[in-house]
Amino acid sequence: MNSKVNIETSLLFPTVVSKVEHGDRPENQYFYDLVSKMKLDKSIANKCEAADTTTFMGYQPDIVLHEYLENDPMWQSFMNQCFHPAIQAHMQKHQMIAGFPVPGSTYVIHSSWAVIYPANSYQAPHFHRDTSCVFTYYVKVPKRPSPEAAITFINPNLASTYPKLKSFAYDHTIQPKNGSNVIFPGSMQHYAHPHFGDEEKMIIVFDIGFEPPSGYQRQKNRY
Repeated sequence: MNSKVNIETSLLFPTVVSKVEHGDRPENQYFYDLVSKMKLDKSIANKCEAADTTTFMGYQPDIVLHEYLENDPMWQSFMNQCFHPAIQAHMQKHQMIAGFPVPGSTYVIHSSWAVIYPANSYQAPHFHRDTSCVFTYYVKVPKRPSPEAAITFINPNLASTYPKLKSFAYDHTIQPKNGSNVIFPGSMQHYAHPHFGDEEKMIIVFDIGFEPPSGYQRQKNRY
């Protein structure tokens, strides 16, 4: 007769990713037209050319997007109807799965930007340093066969690189469409696949920090 085993099992260091479909909202075309016009503004540099970024052949206006568009009614509509509800829901789910952010935490935008990817452009593997989560919104995505225009995450678990372990996938790909929104840890390596054809892809990205309530002290490991 087998004896009863008193076992305590934990999920350590979970990687939490959320995906929201906001649909083909009117803000999408507005943002695409707005950022496209910035290419003609000599006062706005293309950060993909002026700085060392992981985006190749893309256009990224060198501005802090949420500050630049702060008083724009379409931007305010996007923030109120898409950004804030999605990040709040993500934080709640994240707390349920991972145990943090702790109740009472808030969030702050560290930076934001837009990128237009013409055909053949792509983004190399990278991560977002000192960032709790990355909020990526797909303004415009060409309808192309997967994995064109997709985002792929590289498994941070080193077991995924062991050739004899088949239970750990090496990567995971999400195929977005207009209005897709993916929220993921800044520490997780990811890259954007190129796409082909005549259309452009555009994304809006936020680096987000979770802020615990005032006076909070991190608990020590209980093991």
